[in-house]
Amino acid sequence: MNKLLSTLCLLLLSFSAFSAPVTIEPPLPLQADSGPFGYGGRGVVFRAEQDFSMSSFGMDLNFPGTLDFAVSVYAISGTSRGSLISETLYPGLVDDGSEFFTLQHVQNFSAGSSYEVIMRFSDPGVIFPHYDFTNGSLDPANGFVVADMLVLDGSDFDTAGLSNSWLARFQIDVNGIVPVPTPNEEPVPTLGLSGLLTLVLTIMLFAVLGRRSYFSRR
Repeated sequence: MNKLLSTLCLLLLSFSAFSAPVTIEPPLPLQADSGPFGYGGRGVVFRAEQDFSMSSFGMDLNFPGTLDFAVSVYAISGTSRGSLISETLYPGLVDDGSEFFTLQHVQNFSAGSSYEVIMRFSDPGVIFPHYDFTNGSLDPANGFVVADMLVLDGSDFDTAGLSNSWLARFQIDVNGIVPVPTPNEEPVPTLGLSGLLTLVLTIMLFAVLGRRSYFSRR
């Protein structure tokens, strides 16, 4: 009986954590595809508003042939790129045709710290849509919030100063936070698979406890 209760509790706890894709989209119109452009890669600069972790990084792009890619995470020093924190290399990739070309990369972010996450690629570069968003001074008042990130600017790898008038469309798979709906979306109340499983397990837990209480009185 105790073993069953322990198993149920562990299952309940396992469904309280989750991973969800968050799309980085400012309140601006998305511009048509441009390129191919190189500049060593495109990225996003943000300040973490709470602790969270990333498991993958995707970019809305397309490209012909084969290119070398990497996902790199840098610290931000003032208004410039700081030291390299982590990097995953992906040589010789082809376009898989998905909306977001997504590469696996695990990184933890600390509340109050600013980072640049950048998808690097070899020449001649990629074709991608973008937003005309620029905030070279990284002024928080000019940023916008997506989930637990205050997005401060877009970047390209060849510009150390991060002053870039284009912000590409990115998607980050984050752990432990709820994605914020875009301005054109209304949150739809739903129980979801994890919620349904949690409800079923909760009912089972109360049933076991009630059965145990009943037999203890006999």
